[in-house]
Amino acid sequence: MSDAQSLLNSLNTLVCKASNEGYFTYLNDYWVDSLGWELAYLCGKPFISHVHPDDVEATKEVLIGLVNQKNNVEGFRNRYKKKDGSYIWLEWFARANSDTEIVASAVIITEKVALEEADKKQKALLQQAEILASLGHWSVDVANQKVFWSDEIYRIHGVIKGEYTPTLQSAIDFYHPDDIATLEQCMNDAMTNGAGWEVKLRIVRPSGEVRHVQSKALIQRDKTGGVASIFGTFQDITARKAAETEKEELITELAKSNEMANAILDASKHLLITTDTSGIVTQFNAASEIMLGYNADEIVGKKTPALWHDQEETRRRAAAIAEEFKEEPKSNFEVFTKKAYTYGTDTDEWTLIRKDGSRFPVSLTVTCIRDAKGKVTGYLGVIEDITERLEKSRELEAAKQKAEVANVAKSRFLASMSHEIRTPMNGILGTLQLLDDEITRPSDRKLLSNALTSSYHLLTIVNDILDFSKIEAEMLSLESIAFSVRQLLNEVASNFIPKTKSKGVVFKNTLEKGLHDVWLGDPVRIKQIITNLISNAVKFTDNGSVTVALSTQQHNNSTSLVIGVIDTGIGMNQNVIDGLFERFTQADSSTTRKYGGTGLGMTITKSLVDLMNGTLSVHSELGKGTTFTVALPLEKGERAEQLKDQTAPAPDLAGKKILVAEDNNINQTIVQAMLSKTNAEICLAENGLVAIDKYGTFKPDVILMDIQMPELDGLEACKIIRKSDTDTPIIALTANVMLEDIRTYLDNGFDEHLAKPIEVTKLYHKLQYHLLEAK
Repeated sequence: MSDAQSLLNSLNTLVCKASNEGYFTYLNDYWVDSLGWELAYLCGKPFISHVHPDDVEATKEVLIGLVNQKNNVEGFRNRYKKKDGSYIWLEWFARANSDTEIVASAVIITEKVALEEADKKQKALLQQAEILASLGHWSVDVANQKVFWSDEIYRIHGVIKGEYTPTLQSAIDFYHPDDIATLEQCMNDAMTNGAGWEVKLRIVRPSGEVRHVQSKALIQRDKTGGVASIFGTFQDITARKAAETEKEELITELAKSNEMANAILDASKHLLITTDTSGIVTQFNAASEIMLGYNADEIVGKKTPALWHDQEETRRRAAAIAEEFKEEPKSNFEVFTKKAYTYGTDTDEWTLIRKDGSRFPVSLTVTCIRDAKGKVTGYLGVIEDITERLEKSRELEAAKQKAEVANVAKSRFLASMSHEIRTPMNGILGTLQLLDDEITRPSDRKLLSNALTSSYHLLTIVNDILDFSKIEAEMLSLESIAFSVRQLLNEVASNFIPKTKSKGVVFKNTLEKGLHDVWLGDPVRIKQIITNLISNAVKFTDNGSVTVALSTQQHNNSTSLVIGVIDTGIGMNQNVIDGLFERFTQADSSTTRKYGGTGLGMTITKSLVDLMNGTLSVHSELGKGTTFTVALPLEKGERAEQLKDQTAPAPDLAGKKILVAEDNNINQTIVQAMLSKTNAEICLAENGLVAIDKYGTFKPDVILMDIQMPELDGLEACKIIRKSDTDTPIIALTANVMLEDIRTYLDNGFDEHLAKPIEVTKLYHKLQYHLLEAK
C-alpha cells in the first residue's frame, strides 16, 4: 500500500470510485469504520442498494447527471445503511473521472442534520429565521454586448424573466448611484488589463428596495489575447453582507492516488494536518493555513502542533492522560496521540491559537497512519472549527431557559389569578345556589337565573384560560372510559334548548341509523368539544336552526365518531376561517362587541381534537351559515359507566360529623348553609392549627379542608392528621385548580379535590360517596 493510500485510509472522510454499472471499484477503510460492513460486501452489491429508500430517486438523478452530463456534484446529501440497520447522513463531492468511472468523497453529517432539525424546532423560542443566500451566474459576450442572466439573477434584481431582457447598460443602471463608479472601474480594468473582480455593491430594484450583493467576475480571452467574454457569479448578501461563503473544491485531479489525496487535503473545509511519529508536521493543508495564519513553508518539516496549542490546556490534558493510563506521557506530543495510538482514533475538543494570538475552539480527531504492515508511521489530525456550533448551542440553551422561566412565571400567575378570582366567586355563586331553593316569585327567579347564568359564564372563561394554559404546557391528560354518546348529547342539548328557544332558533339532533351508543374516550373533554361548537353556533345564529349530527366514519380498518354542528348563522369568509383557531382571536372588533367571548373556545376545541388524534374541518359562507365537522378515532365500548345525576338532592347525613377548615368568613357561611340541608353535625375551624385541635375532640367522619389558611395551611394540616389517621376522608376544598396542585394534594394524603366556586351538587355527590357508599 502506497503512502497516499495509507493516508486515504486514515482520513475521516469516505473516499470511493465507482463504475457506470453501479458498483464500487474502490473504497477506503473509513467505509468499514462508518458503516460496519466489510469492503467486500459493500463492493459486491450495487451501491444504490445501500441508500435509504426515500433517497434512491434523488440519488439516481444525480448519478445520471454525473454519467451523462459530466456534472460535478457538490453538497448532495443522502443516507446510507449501516450494518446495525440504522442510517447515517452523507454529504457528497463527486465528478466523472472518465466515461466509465466516477470518483467521489463524502463526509458524515448525521450530527449536523440532527442539529439542523433541532434548530427548526427551536424557531418559536429563538424568534428568528435562517436566511439562505441566493447565488446566480451571468456572462457578457464582449463582441456583441449580449448579456446572460441565470434565473436567480432575475429574482435578485426583482424582475421577471420574459418581461425583462438585460443589456449591459440596463444592468449597470440597477446599481446604486454611489456604487456605479466602482463597478465601471472594475469593468474598465477587466477590459484593459484582463483583471477580474470581487466587490460588494448595492442594487436598487424597480420597487425601490435596496439589496446588498456580492459580484465576482473573471475574463476569458480569445485567440488573439483580447477579452472575449466576462463571466461570474452574483450573490444576494443583504441578510448577511458581512459573511463570506467559503467554497472549496474537494476533488480536482484524481487520476493518481497521490493527486487525489492532495486534492482532498487542500480542498477540505476542515484543517488536515499530518505528522511523523515524533510530532513534526508533514502535511499542512490550505484550510490550516487560512485558519491558523501560518504558511505551510513555515510549518512542514519544522514545527510540531504544540505551536498552536495552549500550553496550560496541554498540561491539564497531560494530567488527565496520566490519570487514565496510570503513567505520565513521554512527551508533550504523546498528550495528543496516546489515545489514538491505543484505541485507533481519538476525538476531543481543544482551544487553538492563531499566529496573531486569537483563539478559537475546535474538535480535533487524531487517527494513526499505518503502513502496509500495520506499523504506525505518523498521525492525521482532522480539525473542525466549532465556534458557530458552540455559540448556537449557548443561544439555544439560553432561549430554552428563558422560555422555561417565562412558562413557570405564567403558570404561577395564572394559578394565583385563578385562586384570587375563584375565592370571591365562591361567595357569589354559592349564595346564588342557596337562593335558588328559596326564591319562588317569578320576577325574582328571573333575576336569579340571570345572575346564575352570568356567574357560570364567568367561571367558564376562567376555566377556558386555565385549560388553554394546560394545553400549552402539555399538562392536559385524557381519560379513557366507556360513555353513552346519546346521554352525553342529551345533557349538552338540554343546556342550549332554552337559549335557542328564546332566540327563535330551532335546535335539532340527528343520529345516524344504527349508531353505536357506547364509546371509549374522555366524556368530559368530548362534552367540552361539543359544548364549544354548539355555543359558537348558537351565538352567531339569530334565525333558522342549529343542528348536531352524530355519525361514524371508516378509515383504514378503524372507526371514528363524527360530530357535525351545522348552523344557519352569519357565516365566515376564508380570512376569518384561517385565523379561527388562533388564541384570543375573534372575527373583528365588532364581533367581540356584539357577541362577546375570549376567542379561546375554538383554540381549546382544536387542541382537544388534536390531543385525541382527531380532525376538525370548517366549511362556511358569509350569510349562509357554518358547518364544523369533528372526527375522533375512538374505540367502541360495551357498557357505559353510569354518570352521576347532576341535580341530585342533598343526602341525609343525620348522625354524621363534618369538620370544615376555612378561614374566609363568607365561605364559612356558604359551606355551612349548603351542609345544613344534609342534617349532619357541622364544626368550623378558621385555620389548620384549629382544625387539628378540633379533629381530636370533634372526631369527624369527613374533613373539608381549605388549602391557603393562616397559621398552618391545609396541606400541612392534612399531613399531620394522616400520621395518625389514614381512614377519615379529607377533601381539599380550594380555589387552587392547577393540575400540579391537585396532584400534590392527592400525593400528600387528600382523598378528593373539590374546586371553588363550589357546585353544591358536586359537594353532595362526594359526601354521598364517602359517608354513605364507600364503606
